[in-house]
Amino acid sequence: MKKWWSLSLIAFSLAVLALSLSPRAARAADAESEKLASLGKALRYTLKTTGPASTIDTGGAAILIKAPLPAVRKIVTSYGSYKSFITSFDQSRVLAKRKGTSEVYLQVPILNGAAHIWTVADMSPPTKDGADEVISGRHKRGNVADFRARWRLRAVDEHHTILKLELFVDPKLPFPPSAVTTQL
Repeated sequence: MKKWWSLSLIAFSLAVLALSLSPRAARAADAESEKLASLGKALRYTLKTTGPASTIDTGGAAILIKAPLPAVRKIVTSYGSYKSFITSFDQSRVLAKRKGTSEVYLQVPILNGAAHIWTVADMSPPTKDGADEVISGRHKRGNVADFRARWRLRAVDEHHTILKLELFVDPKLPFPPSAVTTQL
């Protein structure tokens, strides 16, 4: 099984996003939020990739943010601003918007800037999935074989939100994905 190669990018992205929203230890309303509050930082995890399946795991991170869900949603859906608070991104811009779906260009340097991975992805408008709001991104084109993103937002109370990001990236590179892990 290949190690998921951009888990560090997810954790870093969530940490930067959380810092921009003034995270603090919060009075938690459930077991998940209590666990995240006690950590005080992003919880990293991996999942088996499905739909379609891959030998590369999907990487994820979850964090408790001291901000109401609408404020978190506003930042998560500000795709063109990612490069301003996710320092590992070289570029992020919205190319088009149609019926609530945003076509987004994302670029990240790897191998100490010797190469870049990029994708154009369709980011869906937020949809309800039980107590969560879900925003999904799907690869359209780029120099990666596949890219999938899923943001999950859940209000814990009126002042706290659990934010999760799950990313799958299958790079089109002549070496294993683990070779770029330390660069992200």
